[in-house]
Amino acid sequence: MRTRPREGKTRRAFTLVELLVVLAVIVLLLAILAPVVTRVLVVVHKTTCQSNLHQIGLGMQQYVIDYRHYPGHASALRHGYAYAVWPTRIRRYASQSGAVIYCPERPDAFKWPRIVSSSTGGDYATEEDAAEWFYEAGEKMLKVHSTPFSYAYNDWGNHRYGPTDHQRGLGGDIRSMVAVDDLPAAAVVSPSDMIAIGDSQQKGSWDFNLDPGDPEERPAKVHDDGANIVFCDEHAEWGLQSYWINVNTGTEEGKKMASRWNNHNKWTPD
Repeated sequence: MRTRPREGKTRRAFTLVELLVVLAVIVLLLAILAPVVTRVLVVVHKTTCQSNLHQIGLGMQQYVIDYRHYPGHASALRHGYAYAVWPTRIRRYASQSGAVIYCPERPDAFKWPRIVSSSTGGDYATEEDAAEWFYEAGEKMLKVHSTPFSYAYNDWGNHRYGPTDHQRGLGGDIRSMVAVDDLPAAAVVSPSDMIAIGDSQQKGSWDFNLDPGDPEERPAKVHDDGANIVFCDEHAEWGLQSYWINVNTGTEEGKKMASRWNNHNKWTPD
């Protein structure tokens, strides 16, 4: 004869001590795993950044093929303020949205702030800006003095600039301010050994240009105390900040690095 189970039977609950033990185990596991997860994110961001810079390098290569000169850093034509032009000139080839021109290790404030207005003029691109610099007509332009940005461009190389000086980077202030022309493609002697674009200092001012001798504009310490850099042949490298800024021409290492910043691939200005 089958018997019915006793009704109203209660199950045993966890005691307070058991709950505290479980909670302690969870906290311990989190404490053990947190550094591992953090390290994984650092590696992922570093790798993604290198991939982004590689795409930017490919875009710059295509721009150079089409126009036979490098995009240059900035211009103040028609506006009176300096606006970055290298991101828009490369964007057409690397990513129309500009999404790859952002390091994932940075805060969201350093993403490209694409704002488009129905009006033009002032900080908003005109039809002439669209034709020459590849801004979208009505798009808010990237003011170099006050726009946070992830990546920066090797504009003047390892030597001071001036109207009568040799331009040793990839092009500074195009036909404005310290006026220079677009740098011809042939001026870069060794594309595989010429620094092009890399992690900026993240200061929110002059984030668009790299200068190894300027503490405010040198490559950043954003990835393991170092920065990712893409070269003119589109390959990307990581190095410690101390590596990228060692341009002490009194040493062989410094001469070699100084040469990598200069389009004639020499450590001397001439």
